[in-house]
Amino acid sequence: MSFNPNIPTGGQTISSTTVPIQTNFSIANTAFGVDHTPFITVTNQGQHQKVSLVQQAADPAALATAPILYAKSTTSNTVNNDIYFRRASNDGSSIVQLTTTKVNPLASTNGSSFLPGGVMIQWGQTSFVGSSNPTITFPTAFPNNPFSVQITINNSNGTVPNAWRITSLSPSGFVANVQVTGATTMYWMAIGN
Repeated sequence: MSFNPNIPTGGQTISSTTVPIQTNFSIANTAFGVDHTPFITVTNQGQHQKVSLVQQAADPAALATAPILYAKSTTSNTVNNDIYFRRASNDGSSIVQLTTTKVNPLASTNGSSFLPGGVMIQWGQTSFVGSSNPTITFPTAFPNNPFSVQITINNSNGTVPNAWRITSLSPSGFVANVQVTGATTMYWMAIGN
């Protein structure tokens, strides 16, 4: 059973095409009901239940006055789909990446998340006693580069650290050099892509 756009033709009568017309309506209702409330449902009729996006091979051309929401893989395979937003051409037609399969958002003490536009943010903490060189491994390695890492020292001894700095910064982590007395907690935040 498939949709027939040629029913009825000009010479056909309604009585001879009733079954094919009903078949067309049934097929149209089923197809529309994939992501919408079906036509036959009175409550919320025509509203979206969800949105399923077909993966695009390339970024679609910008429309004159309407933005576009679409799925496209950022890797060479067809498994990882990310969601993109393309502005209308009268609004600059720029493309903004809204999601990524490269980062699994993790809301915890040592966590990570993704910001629209391709920016990752990660954070965490580590504790140690006395001067130390703690090695921090990011919860998720940056696919490209970390842009900035900030550290904050919380010393239970109440003394101000003599020095603290970051060394050996890489997409997977960094080493901190902290010269302080007593128990210390170091909080860090990293931003990159």
